[in-house]
Amino acid sequence: FVQWNSAYGRSSGYLPVPYKILGLVRATGPDTGEPVSYVYESRPDLRTKQSIFWEGKHTPGEDVVTLAYRYLWDDWKVRSHTIEARYRRQIGERWWIEPQGRFYRQTAADFYRQFLVEPEAPPAHASADYRLGELPTTTSGLKAGHRLASGTEAHARGEDSRRTGHRTPNW
Repeated sequence: FVQWNSAYGRSSGYLPVPYKILGLVRATGPDTGEPVSYVYESRPDLRTKQSIFWEGKHTPGEDVVTLAYRYLWDDWKVRSHTIEARYRRQIGERWWIEPQGRFYRQTAADFYRQFLVEPEAPPAHASADYRLGELPTTTSGLKAGHRLASGTEAHARGEDSRRTGHRTPNW
């Protein structure tokens, strides 16, 4: 089984998250690097996103192997790659387990800033929202399930998601 998909989306209007702020940091003097004030974020009022997606499933016997890839890009210069793999292993007639791995890499929006520097003039758009920054993430997980006598399934899942390579300012 193979699935292909593409998506196009356009958002307009007030796109900032209300009350998100950026630190304004002093560039010179005895308090260099210290926050001196805060300003509200500002994002463009238009965003166009596009993505392509592919997923393939293979069934060796009772098991199911799934591989998926998604590429997303937008006019804010965000680019992301997502690769996911799952392997559903049948254990007996009613039990199964499914380990999973997911790798996600995202570039920062062209207006992403961890902070602004005083006395430079603030840019037209700036946001410190980590979701618009460089975002490398690795997720691993395990799902276990049991087919009930009625034919329905009950399952439980546990996942560990880690953001790697992120640096936070020292203030």
